[in-house]
Amino acid sequence: MTQLADRILKDALTLPERQRVQVASELLASVKPPLDLLEEDSPEFVAEIQRRADAVLRGKSRSFSWEEAQRIVAKHLKRT
Repeated sequence: MTQLADRILKDALTLPERQRVQVASELLASVKPPLDLLEEDSPEFVAEIQRRADAVLRGKSRSFSWEEAQRIVAKHLKRT
């Protein structure tokens, strides 16, 4: 990354979660997906991502840290 991109990322990471979600959503919407992600470019996938982002922004969805997500998955896998 360039120094400018590094600085922007560092500044963006200091934003509250809701604002980081908005920035991430806008950035993702501005780029074309790589060729290996064409399936995820389907209208259904895009609609689902938008629905989930909107739910987070409205406070209707809970987010998890990576560590918490790993614990939840590990716990679920132990049950099955």
